Amino acid sequence: MRCWIAQLWVICVALILSAVLLGCSNVARGDIVPKPAQLPAAPEFDSLQMIDRENGWAKRAAAVFRTNTWVFDANDILRTTDGGRSWKCVLSASPKDKLAPFFYDSETAWVTAVFDEPSNVTVF
Repeated sequence: MRCWIAQLWVICVALILSAVLLGCSNVARGDIVPKPAQLPAAPEFDSLQMIDRENGWAKRAAAVFRTNTWVFDANDILRTTDGGRSWKCVLSASPKDKLAPFFYDSETAWVTAVFDEPSNVTVF
């Protein structure tokens, strides 16, 4: 009877050790531990208008703080057709230029741009 209990104990220990070793090998290979997803940097929007779940427009006006003031270093109109997973720049202007967009539908937008003088307005 003692021999049978000893054999059962050895089998239980062997099963536990094999499970631990199998788990450790999976972790070492990276099968169990999920790897974090590498996401692209999110664009900074001054305004955003989604027309529907997939189509939308945005005005990007990224600003950075330099020499005790905010300085705009981007002035773009962007469009998405995949729900915001990716954005395509459809109009780019100098950071000093003033853009005022109006987004009509998924394919139509009007943008007024003031360049050098306040009386010099261009409509795209």
